[in-house]
Amino acid sequence: MKDLRFRQIKRILIRSTNWVGDAVITTPAIRAVRKNFPEAKISLLAKPWVAPIFYNNPYIDNI
Repeated sequence: MKDLRFRQIKRILIRSTNWVGDAVITTPAIRAVRKNFPEAKISLLAKPWVAPIFYNNPYIDNI
């Protein structure tokens, strides 16, 4: 298996779930990604009806 160089990861795209309730419970996972990649730019891809849930999320740089 190829050795991944996690420190070289600069950008991460997270695909949100399609439903509001499911999106809410993904917050701990997003927080964990930020904790493990503090310098990376984290973007979230979300449906229009789910995106507002993440507007003030401090772990996401771009929605």
